[in-house]
Amino acid sequence: MKALLLCSLGLILFAGDAGRVRAGDVEVPPGIVYKPVDAATDAKARQVVKDAFSAGAPQVFALLTDPVVCGAAYWSAIKGDPAIQAATTIPSHFKIPFGTSGQMQTIDGATFKEAAARQVLAGRLAADIGKDPSLRKLHPDELRVYWGMIPFDIEEPLYILEVGQKRFLLNLHRHQEQFSVMWVDELSTYKFGK
Repeated sequence: MKALLLCSLGLILFAGDAGRVRAGDVEVPPGIVYKPVDAATDAKARQVVKDAFSAGAPQVFALLTDPVVCGAAYWSAIKGDPAIQAATTIPSHFKIPFGTSGQMQTIDGATFKEAAARQVLAGRLAADIGKDPSLRKLHPDELRVYWGMIPFDIEEPLYILEVGQKRFLLNLHRHQEQFSVMWVDELSTYKFGK
């Protein structure tokens, strides 16, 4: 399964560099719909994320006010955790292209809908990411991987939180002046290449 996933994502990444456009300070590969936020919203969202992780699990939980989709790589990493297994999650399935045949492959993730489940996820995220992650925008290869899994346009605020060699994707949804994480994944698990 992992080999199929990596092969499929390799094809997504093969899209090439020609035709890239810029959306604010992000280089967007061709074919990807990317909606940036203004600089003030970006600065506020960055600070909210930094503050939440520096304060630990209770503050991270405050960022998880709505259902959170856990992408395939992070779900694979955490689904064996007894606390995660005890939480009520909703299976989520992502269809991604496989090979050049046009066939699709289904990979599994989960949605954390209920508050108790989101609280368990917050604890795991806080433990995995720590109190001082490096925060940045996505690179083009990371955008292609995320774009390949989602059925909607990519909208900021969207960040990579780097901790050592690990890169966690956090996509936030903005409710007026509040932010809530809507999607999380661990992109460092995927193999990037041209």
